[in-house]
This record gives sequence, structure tokens and C-alpha cells, in this order.
Amino acid sequence: MNNYPIEIQPLPYAPNSLEPYIDALTMKLHYGAHLQSCIDRLNALLEKYPTLKSKPLDSLASIRYTHTSDNDLVTIGRLAGCILNHNDFFGSLAPNPKPRPRGILADAIKASFGSFDNMKSRFDTAARELYGSGYVRLAADRRGRLYIMSSPNQDYPTSVLTLLNLDLWEHAYYLKHYNRRDDYIADWWHVASWPAAEARYQSLFESNN
Repeated sequence: MNNYPIEIQPLPYAPNSLEPYIDALTMKLHYGAHLQSCIDRLNALLEKYPTLKSKPLDSLASIRYTHTSDNDLVTIGRLAGCILNHNDFFGSLAPNPKPRPRGILADAIKASFGSFDNMKSRFDTAARELYGSGYVRLAADRRGRLYIMSSPNQDYPTSVLTLLNLDLWEHAYYLKHYNRRDDYIADWWHVASWPAAEARYQSLFESNN
């Protein structure tokens, strides 16, 4: 359940600790301004809908698909998706992480994609080919099968568990990488947190027991 009002999740690392791959100014604006704005706007909008205050964010993110004619509810869905996507993105990062997964996640990647390098190549292709703004994620279904998924804008897939999430909105990289999305994607791999992904994947099996 949400603890209304929704609050920003603290970063588990210093904003400047991802340099040189993601610069401190981008982190400050992306996390402290853009994400905070989504949270503030959603909290303000939920004041008009008291019955929605106790709903989890994933339920709020899905609400716009069933209330497409209500502008407020569509906006609530988009803002909830914005928060969830950014929580996953910032939670997917770490300074100096290990370069590859281990254990059951490494085994699942091999089973699903043939090898780590094949998975990375497919992920890179999906990220390069995403048109406009959105996200590319490594995700798992309830049975632990892995997928690479692209989602436009602030769409958030609630039917899978996100293990790693790459933000491909221009505000995530334009201050440092300008229009060079390929360079940003390559740099992101240097700070992609496999320990975080492994913990999320392990939680899937714990929740299924």
C-alpha cells in the first residue's frame, strides 16, 4: 500500500558517485527535480480522489487503461507510471557494480538468451530502436522467465517484475551525452547494478513460496 502522501525514495548512493558515466548535474535534475515533480503532481491530484490514496502505485499506473475518457485518471496513471519507472531506473544503478550477474540470474539469462552477451546485444538493439521517449527493461514473469521489454513514454508493465530499467528520455542523458544515445547506453552498462537485479529476481521466488 502507499503511504500517502507519496515520498521520493532515497538514493542508495551519492548523486555524484556514478561519474563519469552519469554526471552529477543530470542526477540532481533527474532525481531531485523531475521525479520530485511527478510525485508532487500526483499527490496534489490525489487530493481530489480520496478513495485512490490507499491504492498501490502499480494499480494507479493501470487505471488510465480503464478510464481513458477521464483526463484526471489518465494523468494519475501517467504520473504513477513516471514514479514507478524512475524508482526502477534509479534502483538499477550503483557505483562500481560487478560487471555481470551471478547465480540463478546468470543461469536464467543463459537459459533465456543463450548467453550474457546475446542478452546485452538484444537489450542494446531494443534501446537504440526505441522511437522517442520511454524505457527498456530486463524483466521476469512470475515463473522466472526473462524478457527484454520496451515501453513508450511512461507506460509501466505491471504483469512482470523489472530487474533493470534503462531510462531513454532525453532528460536522462542530454546534458552529458547530447544526442548520442548510443554513448549513453554504453555508459549505462558501467553502472547497471547486477546485485540489485539479482536481489529482485531472488525475491520473485521467495514471494512464490
